[in-house]
Amino acid sequence: MNPIPVLTVLLGLISVFDAKAAVSDSDLDFLKERDSGLAIQFANTQSIRTLRKYGVGKKYTKTLHSILDQNKVKLSIRTGILVQQNLYKVMPSEIQVISVSDFRKGDEAWKTWIRASDIDSGKVVIKNFSCLRPEMVHCMISYSLDGQQTFFKEFDLRPGAVFANPFEIKIPGANRAVWVDPDTLMIAVPGLTSTSAKDDGSAAEIRIWKRGQPLLQSQIILTSKADDMGLLAWEVEQGKSHYPLIARWWGSPLRGQTYYYVNGKLHTVNHPQQIMTFHAVHQDSLVLQVFEDWTDAVSGQKFQANDVIAVKLTSTGAPGAASLVLRPKKSQGLNDIVNTGDALVLSYSEDLVKKVAVLKSDASGWTQKTITATPVGGGHRDLDLGTNDEFSSTIFLRSQSVIAPPSIHELDTAAATLGDLRQLQPLFDASGIESEILWAKSQDGTQIPYRIFGRKKDLEKKRGNRPTLIYGYGAFSISLTQTYSPLVGKHWLEKGGIFVMAHTRGGSEYGHDWHLQGSGPNKHKSIEDAVAVARDLVTRGYTKPSKLGIYGASAGGLLATSAMIAAPDAFGAVVSQFGIMDVFQVPEFRDEYGDSNDPVQKSMMDTYSPFQAVRSGVKYPPFFAITSTQDWDVHPLHTRRMIAKMQSLGIKKAYMHERSSGGHTERTDVQDALMFRFFQKNLRLR
Repeated sequence: MNPIPVLTVLLGLISVFDAKAAVSDSDLDFLKERDSGLAIQFANTQSIRTLRKYGVGKKYTKTLHSILDQNKVKLSIRTGILVQQNLYKVMPSEIQVISVSDFRKGDEAWKTWIRASDIDSGKVVIKNFSCLRPEMVHCMISYSLDGQQTFFKEFDLRPGAVFANPFEIKIPGANRAVWVDPDTLMIAVPGLTSTSAKDDGSAAEIRIWKRGQPLLQSQIILTSKADDMGLLAWEVEQGKSHYPLIARWWGSPLRGQTYYYVNGKLHTVNHPQQIMTFHAVHQDSLVLQVFEDWTDAVSGQKFQANDVIAVKLTSTGAPGAASLVLRPKKSQGLNDIVNTGDALVLSYSEDLVKKVAVLKSDASGWTQKTITATPVGGGHRDLDLGTNDEFSSTIFLRSQSVIAPPSIHELDTAAATLGDLRQLQPLFDASGIESEILWAKSQDGTQIPYRIFGRKKDLEKKRGNRPTLIYGYGAFSISLTQTYSPLVGKHWLEKGGIFVMAHTRGGSEYGHDWHLQGSGPNKHKSIEDAVAVARDLVTRGYTKPSKLGIYGASAGGLLATSAMIAAPDAFGAVVSQFGIMDVFQVPEFRDEYGDSNDPVQKSMMDTYSPFQAVRSGVKYPPFFAITSTQDWDVHPLHTRRMIAKMQSLGIKKAYMHERSSGGHTERTDVQDALMFRFFQKNLRLR
């Protein structure tokens, strides 16, 4: 079918729901074109339809104004990037700097370091910066320009100083730039040549670029293979040690190889293929977590799956010996490891309480000291890594919960002591709101934990009718952790709603096995877990299906939508924020979502992938999907095609909103207001 009449049907120029001609999946392929006129017309018309339904009236206006007022207030205490006793804070319009001593005193007089207007005359949004440390003179600023990603430009930030032949990358794409020395960069520029990118736009080659050298003459040092997922350039450093690195990933189960560049040559790091790398190095050893039993051929030491190890990076490139850093307990899930100048700092969850530990080594081995945050308001704060200095013993930590605003703490890794600096003022009334951890039995018998928040009287009396929201993610070995949420607090909890965090499998709350149980050939189990939590909330008497909603962002959007497809009777409203709707469109993530080349896994994927599994004649709850034209992580095709298909099947209560700018997860005030009005209206929260 030609896309023009299909679009005519979908735009409602003739009734969407009375269309005589069947719309096939392939008829919707024109919506895959990010910026095509027809696709944008569809997205704009659907967005207007949603605004007319949920973006009108006094309650919407009040919600929007409240969100706008909240966003004028600092929603988190930003510590920025810590280097040599200065903090550098990246904002969309500028990068600011403050000394650590002033920050400790509570002085918030951040000074402008560089403005977006200094970078380009177009619409610049600053993303990040990377300076050759510790001098902080040679600096590459990464930014988007007029909605396109990601450009780089070098600045000398000494007053009045200008580099001769400054580095600049102004080719759109998923670019990367890592310092090697003051006159050398390690780069990935997928748009450079016809062979520089893989089909999905990721880097197919890594190059070494010398100052003054034409970009096309830069030296290729590593090229991806046909079945690789791509190449990623990054770096680690501690004190005077600095290592540019490359990660290469392939296969299912996911395997990888790490390389380091030293003395003008590329060398492989000695490790097994199933690993997780951290942004951490200690005493010239790279820190990794292994996901398979492995014997180090250099040291002869045997390691178990889930062990954290440190592998020596030698100056000659000879294989370095590996040593054991940590063997996690089954109740623990690792989140991240970074380094200061003298120690490693570990972030991990233990029975859903997020903690931090300081790790140090000497001739006798490794020692560990655990740091926890003080319980607040009937529940624990999650303690997380903030900003670390690779040249001193200072790291700033952040503690918070859904109902407790963020606090900033300073950790001295030399003494392993924690000091409190300041706390953000509350942005909603959390008095009387409590939390507890409960468990739901999933379809295969596994107990799934979830954290529930609500007013004490509602949690205790269980009247069976409280509007309730479930939030989940369950993917990529990412633990779901607490974040202070004025949006949830002001527009849900304050109004008497219940909020739930579902710790489904696919995350890493209980280690790598918890992830494996909800990924790849087992992906359906994470969805079964979400449904189990929904059913358990009803069984316990907190709510009923017509007043129960679920939402998630990115992979969490897939979780929420797939749960709706699997159990439409369990929910009263569902929201996907930038969610994947068609897992067959992302084969590079087969290790997470399933391998369509395997007949058994393909059959499983057909049952849970929303675009394939949605059916006519089924009574689905109201569904709302949020996306962005410029989302380069999850293409807007997912939301567009899902909504188009649902409507073509006669599912009337399927809505979407697509904004024209901003990247993945960068919602607007309007989209936030629409989401909460959607839930408030459909779940009848007054």
